[in-house]
Amino acid sequence: MSSKPWTTGSKELLSHAIDHLSKKTSFDYRIAFISIDNAVELAIKTYLGLPKRVRGSEGPSKKQLEDAGSSFPTLLDLFEKHAKSKINGIDLGDIDWFHRLRNTLYHDGNGITVEPEKVDSYLQIARVLFDSLFDTTSAIGSLEPTSTLAEETFESPRTLLGKYTLQWTLLEIDLRYLALQYIPNHLQFSFLDRCAALEAKGIISKNMYNKVKSLYAQHSDVIRGEKIPSSTKIKEMVDTINLLLEELKK
Repeated sequence: MSSKPWTTGSKELLSHAIDHLSKKTSFDYRIAFISIDNAVELAIKTYLGLPKRVRGSEGPSKKQLEDAGSSFPTLLDLFEKHAKSKINGIDLGDIDWFHRLRNTLYHDGNGITVEPEKVDSYLQIARVLFDSLFDTTSAIGSLEPTSTLAEETFESPRTLLGKYTLQWTLLEIDLRYLALQYIPNHLQFSFLDRCAALEAKGIISKNMYNKVKSLYAQHSDVIRGEKIPSSTKIKEMVDTINLLLEELKK
């Protein structure tokens, strides 16, 4: 689906964002961030508006989609209702938070800057969202998720926070895949409840569950940049996630 014409707009916006991110000025960071947010919104609207034959499931009515067009939180509610299986490794609360930050940059942009770490973090979320919506990750649903979009458009994350964001989403994808296999109606569970159920069934170890739980407790503050830990701490978190990913592969 990634090569279909309806994916072009979002891909162009993301490529535009990457170009600006590489220029490393406050202005370019703002433009990159706004472009990423536009790409996220367009990708969601595009997916929800696809014909049933293309999407493979029922979607919202044309009126529902039009009504949601003027309210981003309403759009996210509609997305959660009609595309729950596509919210893979992504927290819609993070997307909503980044969108609010984008509005601040767009409407009150004079003198307001956005850190490259936040831009890179949002870029990784957009990358995973695009892959999930348009089936560009050939191995989502396996234990070795790899991004086709990354090969086409993306370089490796440019910051430590961006790397953390990407690795965390891959961890969520792998754990969700296990839940899909072993937990009936897993989509009705919260992320931590899924992990607890996997631990109770002996699918993951208690040690893994405790590490995931500890990481999750810090996740929102870290990914939204509200309480960014030191570089040493973020590196420790990335290393922990990588060890968990290796354990899952085994």
